[in-house]
Amino acid sequence: MATVAQKSSQVWEVIGGAEKGGVIVRESCELNSRQAPERLATGSLVRQEGELQGDRLRFLRLTGSGPGEGWVSIRLPGKELLVRTEKRPPAGEPESLPSPTPRPEGAWQLLAVSDLHVDYEDNKRWVESLPLRGHEGDAIILAGDISHRADLVRWTLQQFQRRFAHVFYCVGNHELWVKRKDARSDGDRVFADSCDKFEHLMAVARELGVLTEPTRLGTEAAPLWVVPLQSWYESEFGEPGADVREMAKKAFTDFQQVVWPPAVGSTPDDAARYFDRMNEAMPEWDLGGAPVVSFSHFLPRLELMPAQLPESMKLLRAGVGTRSLEDRLRRLNSSLHVFGHSHVNWYTHWNGVHYVQNALRYPQERRAWKSRLDVSFDGIEDPLRPFVVWTSGDPGNFCLQPERCGRGCPRAISSSQYFGNKDSKTAAATWRDLEGLVAREGSASDLPQVKEHLLAAVDPTSGGDFIPDAWPWWIQSPACHVCLVETAAGQQRPWGAGLAGMAVLQRLTATEGWAMALRVRKEARREGVASLVLREVDRIAASPGGSPLQKVRMATSSGNAPMVALSARLQIPEVARFAFVECQHRPPPPRHERKLECPSAEGAWLFISEGPVLPAVNGLYQPSIGQFAELTEARVRAHARAGELWGLQEAASQRLQSIAIIVPGHPGADGKRARLIAFAAATSRGGLSELLQATWDHPVRHSETDSAISGYLPLSVCLPVEAGEVPGWSRPRTTEEIVFQWPVGQLCRS
Repeated sequence: MATVAQKSSQVWEVIGGAEKGGVIVRESCELNSRQAPERLATGSLVRQEGELQGDRLRFLRLTGSGPGEGWVSIRLPGKELLVRTEKRPPAGEPESLPSPTPRPEGAWQLLAVSDLHVDYEDNKRWVESLPLRGHEGDAIILAGDISHRADLVRWTLQQFQRRFAHVFYCVGNHELWVKRKDARSDGDRVFADSCDKFEHLMAVARELGVLTEPTRLGTEAAPLWVVPLQSWYESEFGEPGADVREMAKKAFTDFQQVVWPPAVGSTPDDAARYFDRMNEAMPEWDLGGAPVVSFSHFLPRLELMPAQLPESMKLLRAGVGTRSLEDRLRRLNSSLHVFGHSHVNWYTHWNGVHYVQNALRYPQERRAWKSRLDVSFDGIEDPLRPFVVWTSGDPGNFCLQPERCGRGCPRAISSSQYFGNKDSKTAAATWRDLEGLVAREGSASDLPQVKEHLLAAVDPTSGGDFIPDAWPWWIQSPACHVCLVETAAGQQRPWGAGLAGMAVLQRLTATEGWAMALRVRKEARREGVASLVLREVDRIAASPGGSPLQKVRMATSSGNAPMVALSARLQIPEVARFAFVECQHRPPPPRHERKLECPSAEGAWLFISEGPVLPAVNGLYQPSIGQFAELTEARVRAHARAGELWGLQEAASQRLQSIAIIVPGHPGADGKRARLIAFAAATSRGGLSELLQATWDHPVRHSETDSAISGYLPLSVCLPVEAGEVPGWSRPRTTEEIVFQWPVGQLCRS
């Protein structure tokens, strides 16, 4: 158990060396260590880092010029070189910027990051560019894979020590490579094997004040244990099978670069047991009721892997985690476990424990697909903000991203974004071979086949009841591209010949598109068809015909588990959410000051076009207002012809107040419930309530419709009316509409 020393806030001023341009800076405390190419300029202000070693001072430069950090002598015989000072950097200096997130005095945060891989220049620059102020009272977890180079591990630990009060560290697999020329030594120290290198890195961490043991932080009011767990992966953890294991031995760099001593053994399982014994050797200590955050580099649960892996990632199963970690963190009663290694940024909850991965990843991975953490490269005020995992201001809360969490988390507001291999029927489906399927762009000649497919694929009671009316418009519109997936000639699939799935790509601007109406035949839903449909959308968006798009959005309900799982597997980042509320009608007494009649299609369309819906759409999907208006008008007229259009009028003036589209119950459902789509006046808060009450004699179900599929904007966006406030209506279910967005070209390359 570690005892934590507080960092010094002592500031020193350089007063010597004026005649030579400053004072000499060396790499370490020893006077014969390597000299920096520049001197620390006279007049510079520096902050003391750690304790003085005789007359030697380890510093962090605050102002002036010269090396940003290093060791200097504070005096020579008969001559002072640095003196303590009350001076502080003036406002405006980069190093003296205020905290980007002001907090109450004494408040602090725990952050976590893994897989820094600073041997990549882009990643090293990111570390160098992190603000020097703003997190002096905080702690950070570095969950392995800093670099295979020991000198870069040391450099990185020093960088975070400059910025944080406490730095925690565990090794990853890259740190233990020893065969590469740049990995086998640290200065004069040549490593005998990977265990020797591990011990050296632990010694480096201790020398720098980096924490590698269980440590209690905080105050009595908000204490927190942070517990490092060292680990290595087991060969059977990911259930890879013999073929994948053999492929991994040839493909994984670990098998060529890691060397275990005879006392450990020669297999990954031997190494996993070796590191687990280190965790077992931890002395028992009294937690004192303080919550625990544990961390490791490798995965503790198989469910933290994507449920369906493309071929390019299947080898991960042979070297990703160890079950012993799960046993350890459960014995610790951990509330949050941080991990790394897989480079799949994760946030979920399993059986009382939250799990998070905040991997910086390789530069090429960030270019290939987006992650929720990539905003840290976008010039935000505090690039470390996305890495926060706990705050002392809410010490009992280990779910800082409830919109991403799930599986029993009491704070979650939607189902988990990922699905486990063992406990989810959705996730249990394996990645299927897509041979025998053809993806292509549709044309007007495909319309009869599309309509036939809709009858097999669409349930009109599920929100897709208006889709058949829209497809003729979509398939002939120059602004839309219809993407079809069908059985290849001569191939046999479970559904036989014909279409397996389809979607529409609608161009909103010269650079942006919207993917909608994704429909997969029921028999094909476990065959990877949805993935192929989206890749075809992506391919068309990237094609040089016309102008290639730059990004595409799509939306789905958070309750659409297959679609959410597909988005997770294809690494499509989430960018927005809307409320999705279903209410069950409780018929109240009818109100007589208003009446419900069937208006003309022309009058209904004029009411809708002048109401709040289209301006709201214009604000969200600009400049698609013309396309949306044309499509909505066509639908309103179709509902009028079918006798499904109703209007709520003021009894005295006969002025139209609200529009209701009531679609009769579908024979495939219970045959009793209809669907209500409502447009209410912008100025009437009670307009929606009146409309719902006026339809009391219709056994209807009200849902705020899926804007991506049916084209109607959710009422929650248009009106300040909460469904729970409408008299006579219950609110049995609340889900969400999730909007995803990906850079064009990402999916067709994956």
